[in-house]
Amino acid sequence: MRKMMARPHIRVLFGMDMVDYQVGKVTLGIDHRPELGHAPGWFQGTVTSALAECAAALSGVTVAVDKDTMTLQQSIYFTGPARGTRLIAEGRVVTQGRRISTTAADIFVLRDDERHLCATMTMTVIHTELKR
Repeated sequence: MRKMMARPHIRVLFGMDMVDYQVGKVTLGIDHRPELGHAPGWFQGTVTSALAECAAALSGVTVAVDKDTMTLQQSIYFTGPARGTRLIAEGRVVTQGRRISTTAADIFVLRDDERHLCATMTMTVIHTELKR
């Protein structure tokens, strides 16, 4: 996983960090910076979506480490304002298949030392043979 996180990717552009991971679960975080928001202290929806996508997709990678994992479908639902100092996305595998898995992510914003749910994502991924 650390090797996957080190690869140049959208995670580097946004400055996402690995908070925790285990088989079937990945938690990523990103601190607020002015360029990531549309108003002081507010995260832009694209940043929230990117963090959710990475956490959900990487959770799928943890159950198929010998495969390439690609997104087939994703849906994000914004449930509240992403206003705060840090975004945290908790990705998890919902159902695991040999070729197709369903993953999800809950995205929280840290505000006033409390976590507030601001979005949730569902994703379908396909596991394919590694291309060398």
